[in-house]
Amino acid sequence: MTKRELIQFMDELVELASEENKTRAILVKEKFINEVLDVVKKISGHTEYGLGNRLFEELRVRESEPETNARQAEEVKFFMAANKVFSALSQKTQYYPPYSVLANAENIRELAEIYYRRGQF
Repeated sequence: MTKRELIQFMDELVELASEENKTRAILVKEKFINEVLDVVKKISGHTEYGLGNRLFEELRVRESEPETNARQAEEVKFFMAANKVFSALSQKTQYYPPYSVLANAENIRELAEIYYRRGQF
């Protein structure tokens, strides 16, 4: 085997290992995201939730509602329910993001991605 062939062989091995690591990383991420969905389902009691659903959509305050006691009660209800989910995920990943970051997640997948990017496993 010539030096050039050896270098080419080593490059191919590195590329193969890189592809294998990418595949493994994707599988780990998808597993984590599905675990987040399971946590959300368990804590929220909404077994029909999918990754595209907004967290506690029915509790989100609609901007068109006037500032009333009922609206404030809804806001508190949403915060308490969502906080249970956030706490469970924070304990799992040892990452405690600010509430403003979590509240901006459009759906459960985005919420999972926030914890995945910063969490420790």
